[in-house]
Parts: sequence; C-alpha cells; structure tokens
Amino acid sequence: MNKVRKPSAAGYFYPADPAKLQDEIELLLSISTPDKNIKNVFGIISPHAGYIYSGRTAAYAFNLVKDASYENIIIISPSHREYF
Repeated sequence: MNKVRKPSAAGYFYPADPAKLQDEIELLLSISTPDKNIKNVFGIISPHAGYIYSGRTAAYAFNLVKDASYENIIIISPSHREYF
C-alpha cells in the first residue's frame, strides 16, 4: 500500500505551507499542555475540525500520550469524500 493521497484541505482547515503548518502545530502543542499526569491512557478521542476551531483540544489529547509507547495504534475516522 504505497499510495499517498494529496491533502484535500490544505489551505482551508490548516496552513498549506509546510513550514507554517509545522509552526502552528508546535505552537498548539506548546500551549496545550495537560495540568495532570495521567497514566495508562487507553485511548483518546480527538476532534478533526480546522485547527483554529479544535487545534488546542486535539493538541491537549496528543500531549497526554506523547511520551507513551504503544504496540498498536488504531485510528477510526470519518470520511467526508468517500462512502464505505
């Protein structure tokens, strides 16, 4: 499975420029640090709206597991363009 789909929302819900995108993600992760250390996180539910709307919430969730090690990761996501 070596197919790579071009981003369809670049420039709409997040910056299209890779450097600006990286800066925005780093900023969101730096300002969304959890105030608690939660152990044994089994899963997270992360929003996937535009970064301006839900970026801080998503960054908070991913910061909870940033130093964790997992054997398996499962992503369940809706599709806005294809029907399954």
